[in-house]
Amino acid sequence: TQTWAQKDVPVLAGAITSPPFMTISTIRSMKAFATDIQLYPDKVIALMDTMVEDLINNAIEVTEFTGIPGVALITERSGASYFPLMTFERFALPYIKKMVDAFAARDIITILHLDNDWLLNLPYLRELPARMCVCELDDRTNIFEAREILKNHMCVAGNVPGTLLSRGTATETESYCKKLIEKIGKDTGFILSTGCVLPADCKLENFKAMVRTARDYYPYARRPIKKIF
Repeated sequence: TQTWAQKDVPVLAGAITSPPFMTISTIRSMKAFATDIQLYPDKVIALMDTMVEDLINNAIEVTEFTGIPGVALITERSGASYFPLMTFERFALPYIKKMVDAFAARDIITILHLDNDWLLNLPYLRELPARMCVCELDDRTNIFEAREILKNHMCVAGNVPGTLLSRGTATETESYCKKLIEKIGKDTGFILSTGCVLPADCKLENFKAMVRTARDYYPYARRPIKKIF
């Protein structure tokens, strides 16, 4: 955060954490965790109930330390690409809601990092506090359908594919970014961003094209966008 502050570039998230579902599945592995929730569901729930308050309090403490009122909530493993909706409803959604509600009560924005296809899960996100979340998607989720589901409730961020940034051209990158801005950026919250992360082999000219397009081609922007290149 200090590096970006020196460049006068705002940082969206001052802390990073995961709901219990993601945390346990990462520690146990997906295979072992899938077995746990089938054989020992009550024990898994009890463990999650024990964990969630610490996860909330730790994230809030870090935002206070960094001075940035935003939490990146990494939660892709509970999406329908991995588990059926009935699993999401019981083991994931209640804890996501509890964490987001706690952050919202402190005026902290939650950035929901949702890799893989989350389209079936997105209607549930309308149960979260309105205008207190950013839904961050990669190119596995149809971002245009996501916009229709979530518009007027939460901001959508994404989803310039890593393959485009690594293998495409600057012209192709600019064209896709313009499409996102035109289709999603009007009358709703939208952040032009990469799908998941910026790939290590991203072409510099493509990254510059993405940033330049956001800066120069943004008919719905409320204020000029800072030039960093």
